[in-house]
Amino acid sequence: AGPHGAPVQFTIEQGAATNTVANNLTAQKVISNATVFRYWLRRQGGEHTFKAGDYDLFEHMDYPELLTALRAGPKPPVQIRVTIPPGLTIAQTQKLLLEKLPGFDAKELVEALKRRELDPTYAQPVFGVREGLFFPDTYNVDEDASTSEYALLKRMRDQMDKVLKELDTANRAQALGYSTYDILKVASLIEEEAKVDGDRPKIARVIYNRLAKNMSLGIDASTRFAVNKTNGEPLTVSDLASDSPWNTRKA
Repeated sequence: AGPHGAPVQFTIEQGAATNTVANNLTAQKVISNATVFRYWLRRQGGEHTFKAGDYDLFEHMDYPELLTALRAGPKPPVQIRVTIPPGLTIAQTQKLLLEKLPGFDAKELVEALKRRELDPTYAQPVFGVREGLFFPDTYNVDEDASTSEYALLKRMRDQMDKVLKELDTANRAQALGYSTYDILKVASLIEEEAKVDGDRPKIARVIYNRLAKNMSLGIDASTRFAVNKTNGEPLTVSDLASDSPWNTRKA
């Protein structure tokens, strides 16, 4: 009996035996004698196993209080909520992730974006293309994933795949004479051009009509992207004449 000592961040590894847990508790001064603690545990109803995870304990805890804390289970993992709004470019997404996730590294994020595992099957063989392939949503990122750039990108890419499958995009695109990737590109154009939801079907009809007539699309949003301007920035005459595959005023 006595006052607590200093706080202890205690971790139980997956599959750790009771002996290991007791020895680690002694090493971190939560208890003073691992052997005595194990004997005491046996008198509380036999051997005990404890869930893996992180626990907030103290030095010099008495046994009943310690057992109560261990039986309660580990504290929930720290999670960071990251919301990716629709319509962000890859550059804007990178900036947002680096702002929201302090564990992310700018260079590591760039390298993660290059990994071939992120290539979607419906966009092959366009290796390296990443615009529009990560589903905009709110993601809960736990402590482990908050330092893994690739893990979150893969999760966002997988979510896009899931949504496309739920919408039966492959078959619906084929019925229109297009590929899934074509449909996704058109959806990206609509997202950037539409001011309100009611505009979306109208913009979609304009785009598909122009595609059917082999006309230039004339989408200002893609031309802004071509000259590295954000949505809403005015376009100059030289911007409209820029030589880029994303300049739909010309292409």
